[in-house]
Amino acid sequence: MNQLEKMGREILDGADGPKLRSLASSPEAQKIGKMVDTAALKAAAESGDTETVKNVLAKVLATDEGKKLAAQLGNFMK
Repeated sequence: MNQLEKMGREILDGADGPKLRSLASSPEAQKIGKMVDTAALKAAAESGDTETVKNVLAKVLATDEGKKLAAQLGNFMK
């Protein structure tokens, strides 16, 4: 398990894990998951390719689903 996966697992196993899992399984998140090449995004994140990660996030946040999911995540973090 690499460091990124380990960090994700720790977050999901923490006190906020159930809320995050619920958010990740929302219709918005599911639709975004189908729009994004998750393998390419993971590879970019692991290799430090911030430009690719930024481009993917910009495309996601330009969608209605991305905006709604970002708002939900922002509310969650308050």
